Amino acid sequence: MKSAEASQRVSQMLRRAGSISCRRRTSWEESESRIVAATTTDEDDHDDKQVEESIRRLQQIRSEKQAIKAKNA
Repeated sequence: MKSAEASQRVSQMLRRAGSISCRRRTSWEESESRIVAATTTDEDDHDDKQVEESIRRLQQIRSEKQAIKAKNA
């Protein structure tokens, strides 16, 4: 996966995570999600899992850095 594509996927995932709301989905959104689910390949799922794992690792590193800073402060 190219880094620009990976960056775009991460941005999309973060946008989606930040825009979760309680409103009801429109029929257009329902259709879109069905189309995406039908066209998603195992490779895409694998790529998404790699991106999610990278995000988790970065969050872990960030929290470890903060703990070290707090300890040294």
